[in-house]
Amino acid sequence: MSTAVVSGEPRILSRGRLRDYAWWQLRDYLINKGIATALISGLLLFVVWSGARGQGVVDVGTVAMVAFPQFISNIVLFGVLFATNGIVSEDRKFGYYRFYFSKPVGVARFYGQKFAVHVLGLLLIALLMLGVHALVLTPLVPPPLLPIMAMLIVGLGGIGFMLSAIFTLDWISLLAIYAASQVGWLLWGDDAGIRGMLVRALPPVHRLGDVYAAVARGEPFSMAPVWWVFLYGLACFFLGLVVVSRRKLATS
Repeated sequence: MSTAVVSGEPRILSRGRLRDYAWWQLRDYLINKGIATALISGLLLFVVWSGARGQGVVDVGTVAMVAFPQFISNIVLFGVLFATNGIVSEDRKFGYYRFYFSKPVGVARFYGQKFAVHVLGLLLIALLMLGVHALVLTPLVPPPLLPIMAMLIVGLGGIGFMLSAIFTLDWISLLAIYAASQVGWLLWGDDAGIRGMLVRALPPVHRLGDVYAAVARGEPFSMAPVWWVFLYGLACFFLGLVVVSRRKLATS
């Protein structure tokens, strides 16, 4: 047993009580965030489908190959934005932590479990949407797809978790980092100067589109950008745990 600080007071960490929260955390994610993720993913799939048909593409297999990489990208990006939005900051902002930690529950363990549950929930939504894709277009679930999606969800989600532990506008910060990484790597990824050094401190999300396309076509691809994003986000996740364990939740 060890202690953590909540609102300036020590509380005993208890693993057993965390199981009491797990189902509630999953239900909360699916109702408040999972449904929105599924609806937006479905809407974007319809947009891609309509765009391909508007260009005269009528073969379902061709449409599937065009739509699939963007479809997976949308699930991962928007799914992570929803899954990590307010994961810590919302509890601090609205004072929910007073309810969660009215009993002896470890703060870092609680939020670590909450993150894991949200990742699991997002993977369930991804499986659901792959089923929708199979019904609307054609079954297309390459063997490496689910492990890659899981790694990228953990990677990008870890960044979002850390930002939520620090800021209130966490989803905007995550989207800004994602956009800055996309643009920065393309413009200055090979720059030997200070701009190149700064850009290379960001995850190489600009290469993920090529990964999605190669997976959809069954072609060989490099796992380097996937591992980079995964390990980068994992480090951010553990940094976020340090923040929530040391920072008073009563602060805004």
